[in-house]
Amino acid sequence: NDMTADDQAKFFRSYTLKTDQPWLKIDKSSTFIRGTGEAVINVTYRAELLKQPGLYVGKVIAYPKSGSGRNIPEFELLNTIIVPYQFSSHNGYQLKIQSKTLDNGDYHRYFVLVPPGATGMNIELAATPGKYCGVHGYIPDPEGIKHDVLHPIDTKTKKLSTCSILGEDLMPGVWEIVPYAFYHLKGTSTYDLKVTFSGIEIEQNQLTSIEYENGKNPEGSFEALSHFDLFERTVKGTIT
Repeated sequence: NDMTADDQAKFFRSYTLKTDQPWLKIDKSSTFIRGTGEAVINVTYRAELLKQPGLYVGKVIAYPKSGSGRNIPEFELLNTIIVPYQFSSHNGYQLKIQSKTLDNGDYHRYFVLVPPGATGMNIELAATPGKYCGVHGYIPDPEGIKHDVLHPIDTKTKKLSTCSILGEDLMPGVWEIVPYAFYHLKGTSTYDLKVTFSGIEIEQNQLTSIEYENGKNPEGSFEALSHFDLFERTVKGTIT
């Protein structure tokens, strides 16, 4: 911005291009920028190296071909790839992570793709039996906004921390689960994480009639269809 229009028009610089990840390939080893024009760099992602779920970050790094700063990057192009865990009948629509260690102040990131037909996601964060644990968690939605939290696991009681996201709140796309260890803990935390999806369709939104006898509780019924595997659940109801 501090250059004159004439200096900008006369600008020319050529660059050597490199990548810092084996899964990130570029279509050429060099490029140039002339005046106020643009440089186009095409990249290819090697899918065979991106099979494990997780977050992948790679850079295209540009070094000047001339001058005293040839070993100093002049600009970098960031590439971010998310490979989420996927859910189907092959894994029972569930994910189990066991005995993961987390240092004080550190965090892990798990990305999960909501399967078609899912109406609920249940997340359980627990201390690995017999291990020290003081972990809590954040749950960002597919837009990156914090939707819910997993309450802290007390290092003494080690009570299970759970969260359920149901119905319209379960936005399609890739959700993130972020277990986090408090920075002031006395030791490394070890935790288990379980994520399960259910696909339950209720035939009617509300009960329109109930039956009762004097001295007994009222009774009503409804039908539910599971799009996934066989399930057992507890149902609670109130009359309003």
